[in-house]
Amino acid sequence: MRASSIKKILATIGILLILVFTSWTMVKKWTLQSSLPPTPNEEKLSATFRAKRDIFDKLQSIAFQNESIAFRIGKTDADSSGLSANQLRETRYLLSTIDPDAILIMNREEQILSFIFQGGGSQLPTGPQWSIGIEYIPKDVEKHGRIVNTFKDIDLNAEGFIYLLPLDTHWYCYYQNY
Repeated sequence: MRASSIKKILATIGILLILVFTSWTMVKKWTLQSSLPPTPNEEKLSATFRAKRDIFDKLQSIAFQNESIAFRIGKTDADSSGLSANQLRETRYLLSTIDPDAILIMNREEQILSFIFQGGGSQLPTGPQWSIGIEYIPKDVEKHGRIVNTFKDIDLNAEGFIYLLPLDTHWYCYYQNY
């Protein structure tokens, strides 16, 4: 075999190795990026809150009517301990006017009402679980999360953090990574 043929074969093998490595790196990077949570869209959350403020207040009023009420209500499921059938129907209707896919959770222990608009990561081995939404927190805000001025600079990979962006008295946009 001539030296020029060997050089061509080695060059071809080198090019193929570079292509394989580049492809593998791109696939790995895409897989990791697709499993990471999106940066919360604070403008969209704020606009939703401002446009539907009366509905948020009505749902907050329903949630805090009775000290024993705790619930999780979504489009197709409900764990509505303490809500009457009429309250459940009204709550589900009001929630659907904010966002048909939202989930509403009343955490009686912590006295926090959470509107979850996005969430994920629970089935992905390469990323954390996360959720994005709006919360009503009547007390001890600093114990619940870290107050920030914008979501643009938060670390989306920092597990165990709740970031809170103030909207109004007791109302916050939130991003949680757990």
